[in-house]
Amino acid sequence: MFKFLKLPLFALSLIIWNISSAEETQILDDATPAETTFESDFIGEPEVTIRKDGESILEEYRINGNLYMIKITLEGVTPYYLYRDSADGGWLRGDSISEPLIVPQWVVFEF
Repeated sequence: MFKFLKLPLFALSLIIWNISSAEETQILDDATPAETTFESDFIGEPEVTIRKDGESILEEYRINGNLYMIKITLEGVTPYYLYRDSADGGWLRGDSISEPLIVPQWVVFEF
């Protein structure tokens, strides 16, 4: 009998609950971040070196001086990427930035 009132009553209860639970927000002054004592050699963004070699453009990506990826753009061809397989391994080719799936590798036991 009162099925048609369920939805409007539910919507009204949500509106009342939202109004009653609203908090007043206060805008704070600009706060300066605290100085950190943590020192690290890590740089948040990679260093990118762009070289033009004839008709190709090479973009070398480095973090902390370690080369980990190269983007090669040839004229008239879609760019492709070369990734490091591991620190002492070879290079893998990928056609997009999302490839390949790089699986973490840890030494658990060594004999």
